Amino acid sequence: MRPRRPTVLAAALALLVGSFALVSCGGDDDPEAEETTTTTTETTTETTTTDTATPEPTPAGPTVVGVTVVKGAPRGGIVRATVDRGERVALVVTSDVADEIHLHGYDLSRDVAAGGTARIVFVARLPGRFEVELEERGAQIAELTVRP
Repeated sequence: MRPRRPTVLAAALALLVGSFALVSCGGDDDPEAEETTTTTTETTTETTTTDTATPEPTPAGPTVVGVTVVKGAPRGGIVRATVDRGERVALVVTSDVADEIHLHGYDLSRDVAAGGTARIVFVARLPGRFEVELEERGAQIAELTVRP
């Protein structure tokens, strides 16, 4: 029964060599080995929502009431302007004489130099009719009506 021993030994050796071959197939340390790169592409979907509501109006700038004073009097006569209560108003006076611009009723005033411009910006909170004058000269240059 001796002849079986070399067969068993050969089978064991073959099994050992096969196992070693299988274990060493797991990786390759060769720097020239082919690298596998996996690229993941992400798809983004952008959704645009349109608001169908009416947009809030952009606040308008102030209503400008312009007066040009020539030789101490308003060019073209007294400037008459009407605005709504709550409205922003810019009273802009360009003058060739130095004086104080006075908005009666609101008791707002600004000095204007000869050849200069004075600007009075305010919210028309008081309804009524208001005189604008060159205070030192006592000359009316505008009339502002504020509707309730």
